[in-house]
Amino acid sequence: MNENRFYNHLTTNHLTWQPSLVFVAVARVVLDNINNQICVDVVVWFGGMQNGMGEGIGMKGTMSFSPRVGLYLAAIGLAIITTSASAVQYTFEGETGGGLVMAIQTSGGSQYDYVGQMNFATSTSGWLATLSTYCTDVGVSIASTYNYTPLSFTAAASVGGVNPTWISGGIQNAAAIWYANKGSAVTVDQQAGLQLAIWEALYNNKSTYTAGSFFSSSNGGFHILSSDVGDIAVAATDAAGYLNGLSGDLAAPSGDWLEPNNDCGSQGLLYPSQVPEATSTLMLLGAALTTLGFASRKLRSK
Repeated sequence: MNENRFYNHLTTNHLTWQPSLVFVAVARVVLDNINNQICVDVVVWFGGMQNGMGEGIGMKGTMSFSPRVGLYLAAIGLAIITTSASAVQYTFEGETGGGLVMAIQTSGGSQYDYVGQMNFATSTSGWLATLSTYCTDVGVSIASTYNYTPLSFTAAASVGGVNPTWISGGIQNAAAIWYANKGSAVTVDQQAGLQLAIWEALYNNKSTYTAGSFFSSSNGGFHILSSDVGDIAVAATDAAGYLNGLSGDLAAPSGDWLEPNNDCGSQGLLYPSQVPEATSTLMLLGAALTTLGFASRKLRSK
């Protein structure tokens, strides 16, 4: 056959989703001038990584298409690659209303924090241009501009590097509290209370909470050093109310945890809607391949 190599080893893309890793490789694209078609070798591997070892299943094959259909497949592949879950850079723009300033004690020491709803901005397509959310790392400082990688709340439960360490089910409970109350927490005191409740859910699982729980030195993960008066007292009371609304470990709502790249370089963030993950992307790829397979057979039957 008279072949002109359109591309040889065109591209290899390592796409990372949680909880799976997905590799998509287009091993070869060949332009067949005689039969007026494009042949595409495609390899898809998906599986997981555990302690540095990979395991999974793969599939490969060659499909032949007309030039128009072949180029359409290439365009779909490029769209899948470029719109898949990937890192996003957000810039911190401050707390809503300035937040509440309070002294916080963790195992790493004490610091004064602005506690409340946090605001971020990005120009990255496909992400919320303005993000108002809450953090998940009481012992870590927020970076002004930082890169984050989205993880499902289930996958986030097993990550390392968070400070202090979360309890089992902590991120799911924190996400559930945030999802249930983020719309009604509109004052600075309420938003500070919601942030305290999110931190508390990450590090503790008590049957009952009071405002005093947040000032006790025996509290897990952190406690407030500032006096239990004024706006801080109001925020602590609101936080106890949010936490007492929980009933055991709750299923996390739809959304993602934005993991700061390089672990402790910034604070993890709650993100209100999921970015594309492996399942939906592979379904898109499968639907495209099925459609194009029918088109290929129809062309060859003429």
